[in-house]
Amino acid sequence: MEKTPNTPLFEKEKLIQAVYAEKKGRETYGENPFTCYVNIDSPEPDLSQITATLLDELSSRPREAFLWTKAWDKSVVGLNPKETLGCHLMEGVDTRGKLYVPVMTTAAAAVEQMVSLLPEGDLAVLGINTEVFTVDAFLICYLHLINELIWDITIADSGGGRPSVSHYKQAVESVAERGFVTVFMTEDEILETKLRNPQTSLRIYGSMVNKYVPKIMGAVIK
Repeated sequence: MEKTPNTPLFEKEKLIQAVYAEKKGRETYGENPFTCYVNIDSPEPDLSQITATLLDELSSRPREAFLWTKAWDKSVVGLNPKETLGCHLMEGVDTRGKLYVPVMTTAAAAVEQMVSLLPEGDLAVLGINTEVFTVDAFLICYLHLINELIWDITIADSGGGRPSVSHYKQAVESVAERGFVTVFMTEDEILETKLRNPQTSLRIYGSMVNKYVPKIMGAVIK
């Protein structure tokens, strides 16, 4: 990745505020009615399995998944020995969610090694902030960027109209079929990419629940 100069603080904050304003048809109020629980059993989970189970969940339950993504795709990384590994989309009132023990680690994980084992596609590039080093922080960024890609395609397929469940399902199928490339980028590289191409989607971490997730999680580059 081409080295870029540091983005001035004022310009950076201005850009972050502009990204916040890009709701792109998403809900800006109320609680998300669904949560995606990501069940892992090691500090280096199988990222291909997590990706496949996420896309399977979204494809098999498009109505619920559409509402989940539209409300900013709430995700929780946790441990649940009674559940299969990977992603499980549940309603907020589903008591099975209480069986997950949330994971919030502090140790560095081999995230670059995990990414290197992923198959590569041609639909887009997911650029994840290099500040990420714990497994749960990485997974939060990774899953949000996949959903950002899906939502971008959903919006594009709606042709300027109101995005629908059918648009969303087609977007999920497109991502599953064509795939993407995942790379690591510095925060300044992410911001410079956005400045050069305003169509680049940035994802901002709004909840700040996990202090190891950077505010600028990454970019979707098409």
